[in-house]
Amino acid sequence: MIILLLVSGLGYWLYDTGRINIGGMNTESRSTRHDSEASSLKKENERLKKTKEGITNTKSTNSSSSTNSSSSAAPSTQTSSNNVTPLSSSQKSAISSAFTSWAAHRAQMGNMAVSDWYFDHGSAGDSDWVAMTSDGKVLVQDNGNPGSANYKIQAIGGVVFYSAKDGTTGLDSGLNSGSNADGYSTNMSFSKPISKYLLANNGVVYELKIPAGTSASPTTGFTNGEGAGDGNQTFQVSQDSAAQNELKQLISQNK
Repeated sequence: MIILLLVSGLGYWLYDTGRINIGGMNTESRSTRHDSEASSLKKENERLKKTKEGITNTKSTNSSSSTNSSSSAAPSTQTSSNNVTPLSSSQKSAISSAFTSWAAHRAQMGNMAVSDWYFDHGSAGDSDWVAMTSDGKVLVQDNGNPGSANYKIQAIGGVVFYSAKDGTTGLDSGLNSGSNADGYSTNMSFSKPISKYLLANNGVVYELKIPAGTSASPTTGFTNGEGAGDGNQTFQVSQDSAAQNELKQLISQNK
């Protein structure tokens, strides 16, 4: 009996202090492993958290870089307004004449008429005549008030595409056979769309689209310092890539 009590007491002491093996593992080893696993899980959670934060920061950085890249791209209009080519009157005349010939061929293919009488005016003040474009004012006629030095972009010439009343296709040399008061009414059909092309010394063709059913005149799209003409419209950079390429080539050949 005494021996049994001693053995029982020893067993209780061994269990109580964690020195007895239960299921092949004593309680001290189980406790140690539990602590180790808990520590590992905590470290893994911290690692995953840092990884997630890193991914979020990377996305934010990429988004910011993309935004900055987009905002830093210079608009094409700023570039075009800076690439002006100084041209003499004879150079402008040669470029304008060659472009009109090219346009006449294009018009004939499209069953339309074209004329180089894109701009004109009667006696209306003595200030410069200009056209408003998406790149700013373009000097069309220099009357010295305020003068060409005040305009970065200057016109070389231009053409107007339309449907002729008499069925003419290609070059229509009779459009300006009337007076300034007659304007385009001599042979232009206002029931069809009209397009004015303005050739500028920055190598850009600007276009003013006049919708069908709207009357037009040589002063449409142009005005002067006295407010004469019809300058409440803005020429846009033409989407006619063939015309853009033709003008650039002609400037290169004649400068």
